[in-house]
Amino acid sequence: MNGAVQKLIFKSGLPPGDLIMLTAAVRDLHRIYPDRFLTDVRTLYPEIWTNNPYLTPLNEADPDCQIIEFVYPLIDICNDSPVHYLEGFLEYLRIKLDIPLKVTQFKGDIHLSELERSA
Repeated sequence: MNGAVQKLIFKSGLPPGDLIMLTAAVRDLHRIYPDRFLTDVRTLYPEIWTNNPYLTPLNEADPDCQIIEFVYPLIDICNDSPVHYLEGFLEYLRIKLDIPLKVTQFKGDIHLSELERSA
């Protein structure tokens, strides 16, 4: 990849628990490669992404946007291999983007508003 910022739109029809794992993958992508990617998401549960500082509104019609439909094939072997469920989306991103990635924290990445934190 050249020095240009890459635009990514992540799509997923998965349930909320799986999307929490996707929030961690988005966080880790941006922590490891700050300023290299602009990301946006399309999921059935947009409230999971509210206040997420790693997201930038992107247009699917933009020819510079790469759309990635998320699956995580690593889940098929997680019962038989020493991998954590959280690593599934990162493994998929490693393959799709051809870049090294690793988990930076073993937790999802939900961002509460000031009001939610004060309640």
